[in-house]
Amino acid sequence: MSGPSVEFLDHTADLRVRFRAPTMEKLVETAARALGEYLYGPPFAGEDEEVRAVVDGGDGLARFVAALNEALFILQERRLHIRGVFLRDDLTNWKLTFLTERTAQSPSTEIKAATYHEAVLRREGEGWLAEITFDL
Repeated sequence: MSGPSVEFLDHTADLRVRFRAPTMEKLVETAARALGEYLYGPPFAGEDEEVRAVVDGGDGLARFVAALNEALFILQERRLHIRGVFLRDDLTNWKLTFLTERTAQSPSTEIKAATYHEAVLRREGEGWLAEITFDL
């Protein structure tokens, strides 16, 4: 598998995105960074801050969707751009550390949530693929 990728897919009313990355940690980071760029445009160097979160879920898809919703909270409510993610899988949850920087911009739109509607998370070759629909 080559490096991480993001592809915006056609959808009638919401935002549907396909993410690919070599590891689950990189998949979460790729998705969080893409959401930040969708909301604010490219990041710029700002004040660094670490934000920690724990997400629960019975399976990888539930945890992935929960991680994306945590990222959306950080991006929109705390007005932080995510530039990196560290993930520790503890069997029943994921412990996440988001490396962030402040943004002075207002979001160009609002994303309400990552949804389970037609959600996909699977191993593909030597990496991971996710397709997620976001409620706008």
